[in-house]
Formats: sequence, C-alpha cells, structure tokens
Amino acid sequence: MSSPFSVFRKHQKGLMAGLIIVAMVSFVVLGTAEQFLDSGGSGGGPQEDRIIATWTGGKFTQKELNQLVYNRISLNNFIRGVMFMEARNRGEEQLRPYHEYNTRNEKDIIRTALLVEEANKLGIVVSDAQVETRIKALSQDSVTDSQLNTVLREISDGERPVSYPQIIEAYRREMLAEQAKLVYGSPDANYDSLATPAQRWDYFCRLNRRVTMQVYPFPVDRYISDPRIPEPSDSQLRAFYEEHKDDVQSPSSPEPGFKEPAGVKLEYLKADYVKFFEAAKAKLTDEEIRKDFEKYKETMRLNLEFDERMSSYDDILKKMDADESKDDDKPVVKAPEPDPTPYETAVGRFAKRAPKATEPRFTDDEILHRNRESIVKRLAEERARDDMQKALEVAYQKMQRFYDTEYRRWSLSNVAKEDEDDESKEPATPPPAFDLAKLASPDAGLTYHQTAVMSREELFLDKYLGQTFVNRRWGMEKDPQTDIETLRLVEPGTPLHNSTFQTKTKMSPFRAEDQIQGSSEAFYRNQYVFWKTADREQNVPAFDDIEDRVRRAWKIANDTGKSARDFARQQAERLAQEINGNKDTLKKRFADSKDVKETSEFTWYEDRLKGTGFGPIPVVRQYPIRTKLEEVEVGGDRFYREVFRLADKKAGAAMNDSGSIVYAVQVFDAPDAKIDTLQERFLRSPYSEVRRGLSFIMQSGDVPDQQGYAIVSAYDMVRNAEDWYEQLERDYDVEWAPAEDQ
Repeated sequence: MSSPFSVFRKHQKGLMAGLIIVAMVSFVVLGTAEQFLDSGGSGGGPQEDRIIATWTGGKFTQKELNQLVYNRISLNNFIRGVMFMEARNRGEEQLRPYHEYNTRNEKDIIRTALLVEEANKLGIVVSDAQVETRIKALSQDSVTDSQLNTVLREISDGERPVSYPQIIEAYRREMLAEQAKLVYGSPDANYDSLATPAQRWDYFCRLNRRVTMQVYPFPVDRYISDPRIPEPSDSQLRAFYEEHKDDVQSPSSPEPGFKEPAGVKLEYLKADYVKFFEAAKAKLTDEEIRKDFEKYKETMRLNLEFDERMSSYDDILKKMDADESKDDDKPVVKAPEPDPTPYETAVGRFAKRAPKATEPRFTDDEILHRNRESIVKRLAEERARDDMQKALEVAYQKMQRFYDTEYRRWSLSNVAKEDEDDESKEPATPPPAFDLAKLASPDAGLTYHQTAVMSREELFLDKYLGQTFVNRRWGMEKDPQTDIETLRLVEPGTPLHNSTFQTKTKMSPFRAEDQIQGSSEAFYRNQYVFWKTADREQNVPAFDDIEDRVRRAWKIANDTGKSARDFARQQAERLAQEINGNKDTLKKRFADSKDVKETSEFTWYEDRLKGTGFGPIPVVRQYPIRTKLEEVEVGGDRFYREVFRLADKKAGAAMNDSGSIVYAVQVFDAPDAKIDTLQERFLRSPYSEVRRGLSFIMQSGDVPDQQGYAIVSAYDMVRNAEDWYEQLERDYDVEWAPAEDQ
C-alpha cells in the first residue's frame, strides 16, 4: 500500500523534511478545525447549539460534534507523525500501512460515541497502559519518548497545543469502540474477502445457481380466527405489549412492534412513462425517423460492418476448433502462395487477384431497416420525457402558487401568533384545501395518488416509491460505443425516502423520477410531482389505545406454538411433504387454481456487468442486487435463503419478509445449472480480493475475471455492517435532526 504522502515525498530531501511537511499539513488541518470549532462565533451561539441528533443519553449538538472531529484530527496527525518517525528510525522513506479515523462523516463519528457508551455499559476498560502498548505496536517500539514529544510539538499550534493525555484519551475512545464491536461480532466494513471455502461456495451459488420456482401462498390472516388459537388473558396481552412496545413493526421483519416511527403522508401526481411512451411512439412520423437516421447513418453503417466482421471471426474460430478436433496430430499449415513472376503479371494470369470496385456492404435502406426499431425507441423516449415534464409542470406551478400565496402565509401567521403573549387572539383561518386530484388526467397517463402515513423504511421498501429520486437530472451525451447522443444520468438525486424526512415543510411541491430495473419488468422512468400533507412524530401508544392491535399481533406471533403463523407454516410444510412424497409438482397438484404462480429463471443475486466503451477495462462489474420477483412479496434474504436450500425438484416452506405469508415453494434447477456443473465451474473460477479503490469508493466494480464473485460477499458484509449500525441507533433511540434544523 502506498503512503498517502507519496505526492509530498517527491519533493523531500530527507525524512526531517517529511516531518516538516507533516507539521505544515497538521497546521493547515488543525487551523481548519480551529475555524470549524469557532464557526458558531465567540462564546458559542446558535450554530454551536444546533442539534445534530438526539438519543437516550441526551443530544449531540454541533459544538459536541466539532469537538469529536477535532479529537480525531489530532489523533490522526499524531499517528501520522509517529509513522514518519518509525520510518526514519529504520532508514526508509516508505511508511508502513496504517489506519486513519474518519473525520468527515458525522454519522460515523456519532456511531463511535454510541459504541463508547455501549462499551462503558458492558464494563469494558481500556487503561493508559493498553493505549501506550497500542502506540508502541504502531511504532514497532522504535519511537522514543523524546521523539513522541517532537511529534506533539509539530502537530500543535500556539493557541491550541496537543498534549499526550489528550492523545491517550482520544485513542482510548477509539479502542473502546473497537472492543464493543468485537463483543457483538459486528460485521466489519474493512472485510478483506478472506472467506472460507464454504462461504465462497455459498456466494458463488447466489450468483450462478439459476432456478425456476412454483409457489402456493398460505396467508397468515386466514388463520387468525382459527379456534385452535387460545384467547389471551389481559395479563398476557399487557406482558406482550410491554415486551414489544419499544420495537417498531418493520415491513422487512416478522417481529411484532407497537412503537410508531416518524412518518409522512404524501400526495402526488404520477406521469406514467409507458402511456407517454406509447403516445409519443404513435406520433412519430417517417420524416422524423429519416431525419434522425441521416444524422447517424455513417455511425450505424460502421456498427453493422463491425458486427459482421466479429461474426465472421467467430465463424473462423469455430472452424479452426473443428479442424483441430478432427486431427490430434500437428495441424496442417498451408504454404503461402508465391508472388507472381513478371511474366505471369504481364499475361494477366493473376488478374483475378486485383481488387474489384464494390458497392457499399449495406445500403441506406438496409441500415434504416435494421436500426428503425432502436431509432423509434430512442426518439419516443426523449419525446415522452419532454411530454411528462410539460404535463407535470402545469400542476407544479399551480401547487407552488398555492404554497407561496396561501399555505405558507397562513403557516407563518400561525407561528407569529404562537409567539405572541395574547392568548385571546384566534388562530388564522386555514386556506381552502387544494384539490390535486382535479389536475389528473388518467386517459393521458397523469394519475392522482396519496399514501397512508408511511415510515422511512416503508417508503424505502415500497416497490415503486422506494426507487424514486428527488431532483434527478439527465443530460444529452454521446454513447461511447455507438457515438449516438442519448439521455445520460447527470445527477442521481436524493432517494425519496430520505428527502421527505430531511424537511418538516408541508405542502411545498417537489419533482421526482423513478428508475426501476429488474429481471421481470421493463425500464421505467415515471415522473412525479409530490408534496407532503402530514407527518407523524415517533411515539409509543398507550396499551388501552391499541388493545385490539396488540391482541391481533399476539394471535399472529405468540410463542405458545399455536399462532396463526405457526398454523400457516404447518400447512405449507404439510403440502411440501405431500409433493415430495408423490414426486409431483405444485402446478399439477393445483391444476385448476390461479393461486399457484410460476417464475421465470432467476438467481438469488443479479450479477450486473456494464460496458465502459473505452479504456483498457471494457467491462466493469457493478454491485449485484437481489432479484425482484413478481410472484412473491419479498425483498430480503430470509426468503431466498430458504428457497436456495432446496435441492432440484424439492418442495419446502418459505416465509415472506414481514411474516404475513408462508409459501409452499418448489424449486427446479435450470438445465445448465445443475449442482455438478456448478461445482466444476466453482473449482475453476477465480476468487480475488475486491480492489476497494474501484469497487467501494468509485462504486464501479472491477474487471470481472479478476473480481470473480468476491464482490458479492464483500458487498454483503458491508450491507450487514450497515444493518448492524442501524440496529445500534435504534437501541439508543437515535433521531437525526432534519437538515433544515441543523
């Protein structure tokens, strides 16, 4: 690993010069930190008092966050200085690899503070001697006390000196956080892909085992009234409520929960891409198609000729392989034809060798015929996008006018009255409701919708709204492979489920666009105009207010062995045993039922490759995604784990994410993806570490034959780590302040 100071070392004439540079860099960084710490003004102020997040132990203000950042900057500079001293002591310029702590991500810094709190609860102690042992190990016990003092002087400035006890305390906090993670076996984002063979085989199968599946659903609701479920007593219900009152019912988990998370209610108009696309396609004229064709005709001709040459090369290679397979001896080498003599040339014996003038390989009409479909698709997509924008712009302007002239004025008026001491004044009369539904035009593809109050997770897991982005921007760019101008994503925007929770403002319209790409559906670019009509603060309802809800949840998920979910699973397992015993299929068993669904071929994860069109890396591997299935209500790993445990033609039971449906499932391996074939491929396949510079930072993947399937396991570890940290935040009731409040 190269040192992060390789640029500086180009100008070094010795390691002491390097230390001077460290001092200069430290001065600049610490100076910036000083300004950062003082950003709220002398003596503190509104900026320093801004709340970044609240938690069970209180709140994190901007001032506290600034101090934590400053402590990490000081620690990083100290570690860097020690590493330079260690390199000087061994007479080398190259620094050994070392770890620096993140100073830019406020979430990471606050999560570290939570881990320190957790370590203190667990009784973990990190002594001064342990910290000093870590420093000695960092320097390989080669840096003297005098040199440590030199480092401290170099990273200090006159107004804010850095002392050794400060470094010890900063390092202690980081070590406490590390120990807390080790206690719980936290997945580490620095996972190095050193998986066991069994784990590698598992991830290989997630990408490469292709199956079809037949499913038959057993909805849990069907069994809630089952007389075998006992009626709970009042004490049982109250105990069940107390056990789960601080848990949030998650759409991705079967566990019950009665705490209501923060939520929003949205109202919106949706421009249906498919309808606008079909309308735009129908309006295209032959003249428009011909005009676009003339613009890119020569590029299309070259592409066709290239495809034909590549096809010819494939035929030649196949013939060569066939010829070689006929004879195991040395392949026959045909001697080259001799050059013609002057006499032969004079009498024209070799006149047939002279090149003949030929017509272009493809006529214009043939090129147009072969490219017409793609031309129509591209032009219709561009027109559909413009038409959707125009249709929504009318509604957006009316919504914005209502917000500016009526709703915002009323809202500010109410705020002003709340600040006044005179309680006798009546609140301002709210403006008349805005009927957004009147602006819809379903026949033209502009439809009206409104949601229930939804949590951030519910929005994220929603099939369409979870893939919707606010302020996404597109631009016209040339495709590097075809040289044809097409729409390209310029700014990905902010996911809807994040954007709506970053502001408290209601009735302020915003535009959005979705992009859904799955195994069983086309590429959509629906557009929207939204506004938030209501929100809900996080709260825990009293037992008396939700007693019926508690009773229903108890009947679904009690631990007596006689719950609705237990009975649904028993039915699914009984059906699976019957199918396995009779060597039958679900489809034949329920030949007249519409409830049996059959999927097309799918894998657990979709392996996504993307052409770059330039450079030495023609193809990169993008992060894989779980396959989306229309036939089942799933999104997480729980269902797929049960499915992919089943052997070819075997049936079993698998539950959806929320635990509302248990499916009887039967799996069929694809003909060329049998277990023996997969094992042979697995033994021959490469498995290398993920190169994080490309795969994690740039998120562009890496060369497929070098990456193999390592990226799948590494990505899974990163995602599991994020899930683990989110659970840590839930345990401490962390609530991040909206952006406008920070």
